[in-house]
Amino acid sequence: MIGTEGYSPPEQYRGQAEPAGDIYTLGATLHHVLTQQDPRLEPPFTFAERPIHKANPTVSPELEAIIMRCLAYDPKERFLNAKALKETLEQLKESLAAPVAVPAAVPVGAATPSSGTHPVPSAETAQPIEDAAIQPIWVFKCEDEIRQKAVVANKMVFVGAYDNNLYAVKTSNGEFVWKYPAEDSVGSSIPFVYEDHVYIGSADKNMYSIQIKNGRLNWKFQAGGAIYSSPVVKFDHVFFGSDDGYFYAINSNHGRSAWKTNAYGAVRGTPFVDDEFIYFGTEGGYIYCLELASGKTKWQSQAKRSITSSPTVADEIVFVGSMDATVYAFDAGSGYVIWRFRARRPIISSPIMHKDTVYIGSSDGSLYAIDMESGRQQWSFETEGQVNSSPAVWDDAVYFGSTDGNVYSLGLRRGDLRWQFNTNAPIVASPVIVDNVVYIGSTNHNLYALPA
Repeated sequence: MIGTEGYSPPEQYRGQAEPAGDIYTLGATLHHVLTQQDPRLEPPFTFAERPIHKANPTVSPELEAIIMRCLAYDPKERFLNAKALKETLEQLKESLAAPVAVPAAVPVGAATPSSGTHPVPSAETAQPIEDAAIQPIWVFKCEDEIRQKAVVANKMVFVGAYDNNLYAVKTSNGEFVWKYPAEDSVGSSIPFVYEDHVYIGSADKNMYSIQIKNGRLNWKFQAGGAIYSSPVVKFDHVFFGSDDGYFYAINSNHGRSAWKTNAYGAVRGTPFVDDEFIYFGTEGGYIYCLELASGKTKWQSQAKRSITSSPTVADEIVFVGSMDATVYAFDAGSGYVIWRFRARRPIISSPIMHKDTVYIGSSDGSLYAIDMESGRQQWSFETEGQVNSSPAVWDDAVYFGSTDGNVYSLGLRRGDLRWQFNTNAPIVASPVIVDNVVYIGSTNHNLYALPA
């Protein structure tokens, strides 16, 4: 895929470059200009969920309809070419009083009723605790946005930022230890610590192995495309996917390839690796199960849209979210669907299991608690933004971020609000919790250490 994330049309992720893609990109630019909502910070293809008039009431319904037609998910529903778009805009200019007939764009990820789920009203929320009651233990400022999860090991926090750097800071006080500069962004990949090294992927197509003690390069392995996937290291091998459509296994000691498997679509999530099998999703909408030793495909199953969410496995069930606004439960041995749970909007957040409950966020603004056996909703908590952050559980609470700028702590049983902390900038990163401290980054460039 060539282009800027957020501005590129969906078909371009499948390798299709057509004139209709330029129409989409222009529509995305106009939407950004008129709403001041950066599409790079939003889930892909969600313009229909963010109407222009809500952010900018001065925009006429006619102009908004034209722009939303440019942003239609299906290329066939957009303007045929730039000439057709120009003519429609000129008609609008000539007669502002007469509305221009433009077919509405198809809403992306619109939820439909599902017989397999039984929604429960959102949990009653307690009065929010004032931000003054939650004070950061420390704050470390990077040079660009933090959009991914940090990792804690060896009394250090490791986090990638969009300034191309992997940072290492002390857990005790946030003091800078070292940073390693990649050739392009490492902000989409979650670091993984294994023995004396930290591993991270980059948009420059490289998987890096870096020495923990001094931040020096141990080795790097080049894939055929950008690596937005996060690595998992097990049995002295690094497992990850790439935008070149392949899933890789390389030796963790020297970076030589062990095997690679064609997944026929970009892999951007974190794989789940157990003692025998590997599970991951693709932007083509497939969930794969590979044999760990050989990379041979055991089974694959399909969602209706891309799977950027990272799967988790518990009790022989694979749980994962999809851009089709659905949480899936697959049989880990066969790939058959056990149940589906429908949210209202696309899901990028990755699920976490705790006891008998699946916790996952959605771009509809809610965090959901779902019974793992039946797929029924136990409770939901609604925020003022999108919940693309993946939740984390510590003691009797679940923690996550929202694009409304807040870090939330909720009670596990009913989803009651325990506290929230406002960073005054969208949060798409996920929290990691160690020794009663919540570490989470924000798009304001800051990494926060908060008391759990």
